[in-house]
Amino acid sequence: MNPDVARIVELMNRSEYLKDIKDKETLAEKLIVVYCIDIGNEIKKMDLWLYANPHKRYKNYKKFIVNWLSRKDRPYGKQ
Repeated sequence: MNPDVARIVELMNRSEYLKDIKDKETLAEKLIVVYCIDIGNEIKKMDLWLYANPHKRYKNYKKFIVNWLSRKDRPYGKQ
């Protein structure tokens, strides 16, 4: 397994909210290919945001991750 993929999967496994995602390896591989940002750092930010906002719970965390990263990958000023 790619070390970057392993790091992302490990971070998801540590997260109380993201640990139940199925196919973490496949998701991580696709995220690395598509986004030119530090995905591991963004996973940490997502986990902290979810912790700080307990009233926000999602049915589809894969969609949450993709939406979060899509906003972060935009050029500055376009958010």
